[in-house]
Amino acid sequence: MSGLLGKIRKGVSAKEVLAVVVVTTLIWLYAEAESVATTNVETFVRLSAPEGADRVVNPVDPSWTGEISIRLQGARGSIDAAKSALARGVDLTLGAGGIPGRPGQHSINLQNAIQNATLQDHTGVVVASVDPPTLTVDVETIVRFADVPIRFDPPEGMLIAGDIVIEPAIATVTAPQSVVERVIGGDAPLEAMVRLSVVDLDSLVPGVPRTMTGTLELPDNLLANPDVTISPQSVLVTLRIQSQLGEVELPSVPVWEWIPPPEADNWMITIDPPFLSDLTITGPIDLIRRIESGEIRVVGAVELTSEILQAGGGELHVLFPWLPDRLQVTADSETVSVTAVRRDQGDSQSP
Repeated sequence: MSGLLGKIRKGVSAKEVLAVVVVTTLIWLYAEAESVATTNVETFVRLSAPEGADRVVNPVDPSWTGEISIRLQGARGSIDAAKSALARGVDLTLGAGGIPGRPGQHSINLQNAIQNATLQDHTGVVVASVDPPTLTVDVETIVRFADVPIRFDPPEGMLIAGDIVIEPAIATVTAPQSVVERVIGGDAPLEAMVRLSVVDLDSLVPGVPRTMTGTLELPDNLLANPDVTISPQSVLVTLRIQSQLGEVELPSVPVWEWIPPPEADNWMITIDPPFLSDLTITGPIDLIRRIESGEIRVVGAVELTSEILQAGGGELHVLFPWLPDRLQVTADSETVSVTAVRRDQGDSQSP
């Protein structure tokens, strides 16, 4: 500074002094920017295949999270830009930057891969180290199934009138080779299922055709794999349902006594008549068919409470406690006459 002041005293102009200061500052800033610096970047790796490629890449270690730590070295002015770019993630694409693209397992040197794939535009910056230093990946061929049939399974109890029309009737599924061998390679054919909304199904009117949009789904063991795709993702389903109610007529059914267990051995019960005649049972058609096949047996019962027993019986309404709640029973007469006599009284009246 004293030298500069001396020059000013000797007649150097202020303009010349200012120029010297500016040049000195620029030289200092350039030297600072070009000085070597070291920094760490905490970031993550994204693995991908080129768009339209018939390959898929995944880490061999299922616990791999993609998180890595990169140590950079280089000019201070360049290293800040490189750090900012890497913090947004590192994209490693098959066949680019030295990443193998052929099927099989490959060990990737992350230091070289990141240097070649990500830092090409950041001259003067080098990847000094990466933690972890390597990543083992599995590159698989994608297999394409072009004629996968599509099926719709009606909910239990829904009766379909005529044929179900699905448009389009087939789908295309793509999956990695290992999935094909493990899941699709069995004896059962690959099928796609249609899922219709509950709201649409509940709004169906018996006898009236209806077209709805359904979502395509694959078996659970395929849905969990993000590399499995299906196209299209939705289809049109046209169907018509039958009436879901039916009825069956029974000439007669027995009527049993229904007594609390502590009282069962103490009473003699007489039911007149011991059956109901000309019954009509209505309800969901699937339950009606189970009655017709004998799978569901229809039996009536009279409930004998302690009060009714003490009163000696009476005219009682016949119940059907063992039938599903959705079934309704009607009969010409739905009551029977019940007589209840204590066994000790009956024995004393015997000759």
